[in-house]
Amino acid sequence: MISWWGPILYEYYAGTEFNGMTIINSEEWLDHKGSVGRPLFGELHILDDEGNELPAGEAGGIYFGGETATTFQYHNDPEKTKGAISKQG
Repeated sequence: MISWWGPILYEYYAGTEFNGMTIINSEEWLDHKGSVGRPLFGELHILDDEGNELPAGEAGGIYFGGETATTFQYHNDPEKTKGAISKQG
């Protein structure tokens, strides 16, 4: 796409609940291929399967925390909501 359109594209990554979002432009992506960018809002955490924070460069699950994560909830299911939120948010 970049070679066809030029470096004018933006890529974003977000959950359907929209409690966090990352964004990266074409030039940044070319310098860091495979990246989904930096958080536009919220706090970004990369966690292993046990919920431990991973260092930069390690693969893991992407979790958004901070103020935006506290608005997420399952409809009429507080226990399921509680189980979906990690200590990071």
